[in-house]
Amino acid sequence: MLGAPALRASALSCPTQPPLDLVVTFDGPFCFWQETQDIKVMVPPVGPDCHGAEHQPWFGTTTNQIAVNVDPGTNLTLAINGYVPPTDGPCRSGTSSFDYEQGAGKGSDPLFNLFVPIPDIIIGVRPTAAKMICAPGVTDPYCTQFAIYCSGWSFVYQNVNLNGVAITGPDPSKPPFFTPCFTNDASLKEATLGVHLTPLDRHPDPEHKHAKKVWSQMLSMYPWMQTEINGIDFCANFDPGSCNFDPAKCISTPKPGHKHPLMVGPGSDCEAPIMGLNPPGSNPRRRKR
Repeated sequence: MLGAPALRASALSCPTQPPLDLVVTFDGPFCFWQETQDIKVMVPPVGPDCHGAEHQPWFGTTTNQIAVNVDPGTNLTLAINGYVPPTDGPCRSGTSSFDYEQGAGKGSDPLFNLFVPIPDIIIGVRPTAAKMICAPGVTDPYCTQFAIYCSGWSFVYQNVNLNGVAITGPDPSKPPFFTPCFTNDASLKEATLGVHLTPLDRHPDPEHKHAKKVWSQMLSMYPWMQTEINGIDFCANFDPGSCNFDPAKCISTPKPGHKHPLMVGPGSDCEAPIMGLNPPGSNPRRRKR
């Protein structure tokens, strides 16, 4: 009997936390601007005041979280003390993203920017099926054929000292904007940090009005894209429960009696694809004029 409390206390104790892989998940319609030393995650202007595409941005772990309510265009930085980005770039896997070439010109201000180190691995997650609505004369395949695109990315940073992770504001001399806590991940092989854009209106949306509005707000930041892409069309019969849906089977208009519950947010078939903005000369999807 005297040994029982000691056994119970031993069973409940957790081991000392060694360095873990850190998985940063991007859950929402983010745009990723590739730079030399880091990636600028541009958050489109779809905040709580964006009529028809209201979202609340927030950061969170399994232990703590914080809403992000900052002035438009604010620069935040994910700092990972001691982490060294891979010299040959990240390994890429999962579902492909919609990529486009960087161009010149100023569009709408982002809700905010989050600068993150180039990760060891980039994984495309949460597939959706879509086709771009393009300007007359633009015949690129993404304008004429439905394709499967990821609506989120997961970044993997290997062997991270979690005590050195913070999201800092524009003034590095001030305390961090957010200090993530990973205590609930201590018994796992990896820790997670979520970067979220959560839609505030989660009603059924059979015409994909929400996602189309989101896409237009994403495009608004890049005027050179708007000369070729005017909008987006979603696959009316896409099955988010399928592991390998064939986009060649997509139709634009639902069949009579189609009752699939189209929603917004993770787990639906109505999420805007993310955008990957790559350096000039690296992306064939921008037409050469």
